[in-house]
Amino acid sequence: MLLLVSIDTFTHAAAMNHRRLLLLALAGMVAAGPVAAQFFSRSFHRLTTADGRGLRTNVVLSLCQDTRGFMWVGTSAGLQRFDGSRFVSFHPNVSQADPLPDVGIEQILAADSGRLWLASHTRHEFGLFHPVSLQYRRIPLRTSRPLPPRSEFRLWTDGKGGTFISVLRYGKVLRYDAAVGAFTEQTPLNQLPPGWQHQRHALYDARQRRYWLTTDSGLCVYDEASRQLWHRRYNPQRLPLLADSLLARHGVTEFFIDRQRRSYHEMDECFQTADGSLWIYGDANLFHQPSGGSFRLYRSQYVDNFGIRYETVHQLYEDRSGMLWVATDQGLYYSTDMQGDVVNLFLSDRPGEIQVTDIAQLNNHHYWLSTWGKGVLAFDERFRRYEVPLYRQL
Repeated sequence: MLLLVSIDTFTHAAAMNHRRLLLLALAGMVAAGPVAAQFFSRSFHRLTTADGRGLRTNVVLSLCQDTRGFMWVGTSAGLQRFDGSRFVSFHPNVSQADPLPDVGIEQILAADSGRLWLASHTRHEFGLFHPVSLQYRRIPLRTSRPLPPRSEFRLWTDGKGGTFISVLRYGKVLRYDAAVGAFTEQTPLNQLPPGWQHQRHALYDARQRRYWLTTDSGLCVYDEASRQLWHRRYNPQRLPLLADSLLARHGVTEFFIDRQRRSYHEMDECFQTADGSLWIYGDANLFHQPSGGSFRLYRSQYVDNFGIRYETVHQLYEDRSGMLWVATDQGLYYSTDMQGDVVNLFLSDRPGEIQVTDIAQLNNHHYWLSTWGKGVLAFDERFRRYEVPLYRQL
């Protein structure tokens, strides 16, 4: 049994010196072992197929907010739009020359003129979608040779009008050429040393006007000012990351530079919010590092209304109001910062045998929980349990 208790609701105002949400996982026998408490600065609210809002599947892959404020959601079953209340599905129109994909949409990115880029990796399909007219145009990939069957893709932009696709196992980067209406290999980013191949991740450093490229033989940098491609064999600026022998031996698959100019490599995916917080996410992990703090893992053991449960986190997205959205394989979550803490308190690792009937916070900030059949449980301000002599004189 899971119970969310707002302490502000169940205690007198005189006893409250701070605000905190206590999430109680009421599971198993109290005597089974020590209480485990996890403190978090965020709570998560979950949208699923079961809540009647119209989400087609709980496998949510991608997110993007359009210029009108609507949230566009790419799922394993196609494209949907969320207006804050309901999801609207958009199905392929067979009368159009280019119908919308009806399979997984792994990426949605903002394009020019209010349009959106849609990427369906499984179909090797990329296209431009107008969220007002609902017109969709498929953009072909013009490659010098056939793509390998198990190619993996990553669509990315450089923030100044350029749109690219990095293709793992093909070894090259494709750039969108609006003049020909296609992705082509005509970009200086492909001037790698002979035998080197691009990986899926690349990014543009606007401050230095440099593209950072991950390859199977180490990092590369394309410098716009000099129009040169730098790597460990040609490193005129003596960049330490290019000379790293470990990266050269094993290659680099992921790379990220945060706002503090710190670099990260060989993690899953990185995302930084407007307040400077850093998130690392992927398979079975969602780590959060508040600005100046340490990393914490967000992952609930049980399904509840304020934690977050997943096997894979596909994308994090911050909308213009500062709301954080999380696309997972078990639904769509949204979250905002809390003024206090969110606490996951696990009384045991066996669910179902204990019921909490009430909760109160004392003037010394301790918590007392009344239970059905187990008496009163007492915890200090850090949720460490201790015995209370309530029944000795009875």
